[in-house]
Amino acid sequence: MRPLPEIRRARLLQLIEEAGGASRLAERMDPERPLKSRSVQVRQWAAELGTDASRNIGHPNARMLEALMGKPRGWMDTDPDSLSLRDERVRNSLSRESPATRLDAPTMATALGVLAAIESVRGPYPTPDNGATLLRLYAELEAGGNPLTITASYVDELSRGG
Repeated sequence: MRPLPEIRRARLLQLIEEAGGASRLAERMDPERPLKSRSVQVRQWAAELGTDASRNIGHPNARMLEALMGKPRGWMDTDPDSLSLRDERVRNSLSRESPATRLDAPTMATALGVLAAIESVRGPYPTPDNGATLLRLYAELEAGGNPLTITASYVDELSRGG
């Protein structure tokens, strides 16, 4: 799995594209701050990691960007290139609306069961990964995925070092 700063930068680049450019994204941010300050911040976040111009996107700013662009909480922390997100139906399910407006108990119970099965093989996920993984599992199940197939896929991915 890629480091969180890389994942958040990749997601930011998606948001910049959706907004119609970095300056358009900056315009949507906190109007209490000068536009120039917001534009500089977006450019720093989008800069190649490890350069003098780059700045990491912290947790509060990641949540702010998600809310600003109508993404589910945790979206900035999910790797768009991960194996479990390659299916376009799952991507659409994750980004179309807030999870709080679409969660249902049976699907969540199944997702928790799949996560427990995966953890019984792999061991517990670190806390941020656990939430992101649960969101991905939920979306895969909601998109019609078979729980056993999903579990086998994750275990296989983990056994290959994914």
